[in-house]
Amino acid sequence: MWPGTFSKASATLPKGGTALFALLALGGDIGCSGGPTLVGLISSHAGDNLKAGILAAIIFPILLFGGIVLCKKAQR
Repeated sequence: MWPGTFSKASATLPKGGTALFALLALGGDIGCSGGPTLVGLISSHAGDNLKAGILAAIIFPILLFGGIVLCKKAQR
């Protein structure tokens, strides 16, 4: 999905330059570290139950889908 994200961001903000790509990389890094951290924390608090942590990880795609729906509504 990253190539598509870079293409869309470049088309939307043609003068974004290096800062645009740096912010995209930062967002990706936060997501890649935040997700597993959340799973680990929830699993630990649930008595080392990994299933509970994985269930908590479902929050990320739900939030992503909700954000897409809100962006579509805002464009109309």
